[in-house]
Formats: sequence, C-alpha cells, structure tokens
Amino acid sequence: MKTVIIGVAAAMVAGWPGFARADERGDVALQPEQLARMDLAEMQRLGDAYVQEMNDLVSDVLAGLSEAQEANDLGRVQCVSGVMTSLKGMARLSEQYRLSLRQAVIANDRNAATQEFVKLTMARNKVREWHAQAKGCGGPAAELVFEGEPQVDRTQDPDLPLYDTRFGLDILTVWIEPPPSVSPFY
Repeated sequence: MKTVIIGVAAAMVAGWPGFARADERGDVALQPEQLARMDLAEMQRLGDAYVQEMNDLVSDVLAGLSEAQEANDLGRVQCVSGVMTSLKGMARLSEQYRLSLRQAVIANDRNAATQEFVKLTMARNKVREWHAQAKGCGGPAAELVFEGEPQVDRTQDPDLPLYDTRFGLDILTVWIEPPPSVSPFY
C-alpha cells in the first residue's frame, strides 16, 4: 500500500497531467502536505461529503436524461446515456471506497485511509468531469443551423506564383537509346 500512496504522491509532485490541470477544472488537487496534515476524522468527513456530492451529480444527470427522453432528443439521450453508464459505475466504486475508508479509520490505519481518500478524491474529480460532459450533450451547438452559401476568404502570399507551376509537366518525353556496349569483344 505504501507504494501506491508514494506513487500517487510522486505523480502529483511531478506534475502528472491528471493532477496538473485539476485547479483549472475547479477540481481538488491533493498535495502530499495536505494529506499529511489531515487527521483520519477529517478524511472520513470529506470522503462522505465527496460521495454525497457524486450522488447529487448522478441525480442531476439522471434528471437531464429524463428531460432528453421527454423531448424525444435521441442524440442527447445517446450522449447522456453513455456518460451515465460511467457515472453509475464510478458511484458504485466510490461507495466501496467510502466503506474502505471507514474501515481504515476504525482500524486507525493512516496509510490505508490515505489511499482510500486519494481514490475518493480522484473519483470525485472524474465524476465532476463527466457531469460537465453530460451537461454539454446536445446543447446549443446541436441546434445550430447554417443556411446559405459559405463565404470563403482567400489570401495569397505575394512571394508565391499566381499561375499553376505544374503547367507543362504533363508532357512526357521519353528518349530511348540502346545501352552502351561495355564489352570490348562485342
């Protein structure tokens, strides 16, 4: 278990892309110092809050799915259903992580509790990302309609020729001559 915690902590310190962009997405970016300062009760309290937040986000996506079904928007239904499958699986996993976190807190095992808390935090960040993806399904971009001829603006570099440089290359001239004699006896 120590290897996993150290590996996750090293990935966070090294700037692994999943952790580096967490602040930009508004997700929680765990720092090893923050984990070291947290006591077990705080990890359990935050873990419970994370699971509740994930369940609320799943409920929100379910409501969006029912709205799409009522509106007979098949494209949006398919998009939200695909995201919903991932959300439900992650919600089930997060419940297991929360139970494992509670067991580690009861056993006063800091390493196991830290590992489960990191899993819960990563699951929360992923659920928030999928929630945003589900909210973007359909939306205004799907209803956008373009009418009329497209307008094309063409710019030409003044250093390039204006004519077709391939002109005259289609004429094929083949010169066939006998090969030179290489033998003095022939």
